[in-house]
Amino acid sequence: MFFSKRPYIEFGDEKQRRVILARSPFTIGSAEDCNITIQSDQVAPLHIRLVETAEGWNLKLDGRNPVLINGTLLLDADRNLTSGDVFEIRNVVAMTFRDPAWELERQKAAGEQGQTAAEADLKRRLRLFVPLVAVCLAVSAGAIFLAPGKQDATGGEEAAGVGDRTVQQAVDDLRVCIGKAADRIKQGKIVSEVDPKGDYWRLAGMIAAGSSTDAETEKLQTRVRGLFGEALLLETRKDKRRALQVYEDLRRMVPDINCQANRLAAVQAAALK
Repeated sequence: MFFSKRPYIEFGDEKQRRVILARSPFTIGSAEDCNITIQSDQVAPLHIRLVETAEGWNLKLDGRNPVLINGTLLLDADRNLTSGDVFEIRNVVAMTFRDPAWELERQKAAGEQGQTAAEADLKRRLRLFVPLVAVCLAVSAGAIFLAPGKQDATGGEEAAGVGDRTVQQAVDDLRVCIGKAADRIKQGKIVSEVDPKGDYWRLAGMIAAGSSTDAETEKLQTRVRGLFGEALLLETRKDKRRALQVYEDLRRMVPDINCQANRLAAVQAAALK
């Protein structure tokens, strides 16, 4: 059984390989002195560097062949990695970054939130039970008639590990993220292979051209917030297939992997697989 406290990467189709990130920088390329050597004419001698920073591990791209992270083209020369992120040298190899310490903390947080949710559910049930006893007594005495009650607006508890505050932070980040994308467009840092379709890149392009997009950005935020609500509700109903579909819709709606909304949708989708 494989176990490591250090972050590691895993790759391979038939036979899964796991390599511990024992040093920083950790290098991937076609050169023989790289930590992982990939013999391919589509891989540069030094293609990727994984660098440990105060914030975690950062992927730095040195090769020309594009790299995708969680299926989305990497637009900048570097990107902070989250455990579960899949980075791929296009048409060559895909690797998954794992950070056991981060995953353990997330499991603990989810457990604590699950316990809190269970306590809240018990309190909610008690609040419903006590008045119900009084109502039943009153009905039995012929004092009142029962009318249909109102359903909970959310339809259930929040999905483990994600709450309204997390979603709202991702939604609020959209405005800042679109502004940063506009700056990259003005600086010519957006690669030509990026599909310009969709509201996200259209709004970034408008800002880069000097236009105001406040109203349209707010509409996009509302749509993103609504999709997160729908996906989390589907999770509570154990409908993983439809929840995954909604998370994929979210990632297409916000295709920039530098945005919290994209990363949150990717993490939630990975947890369901």
